[in-house]
Amino acid sequence: MRVYRIVSELLAFGACLWCFRAGYWLWTTPLTNDGRYFSEISHFGPTPLVVPALISLFALWSIFKLNMLMLTVATVLLSVFWLVSGFSIGMAHTPAVMLLVFVCGMNWVVIWFNKKIVAE
Repeated sequence: MRVYRIVSELLAFGACLWCFRAGYWLWTTPLTNDGRYFSEISHFGPTPLVVPALISLFALWSIFKLNMLMLTVATVLLSVFWLVSGFSIGMAHTPAVMLLVFVCGMNWVVIWFNKKIVAE
């Protein structure tokens, strides 16, 4: 197995763990001055916390399946979620977004260099 694959899998796993950790942290930490929790404030229940975790699981699965299109879609979806919810719960997912963007970019660069080397 190549080094970039191992690094990609570890970084994607780290992004997945970070999303689960951020969701748990947001769910269990009081978010307002009067001590109200996210479960009391959110009208959608835990869905806004589960969505980024599922997207990061999708990205991790696509790394294991070696499907770059699915990894790119997952990275774009998590980035859009991060931008849309950036001033509330999105900021907690910043490290996961950065990791997935790095992993996706690294894999596309490796694919591009492999095709360039084979063509020469």
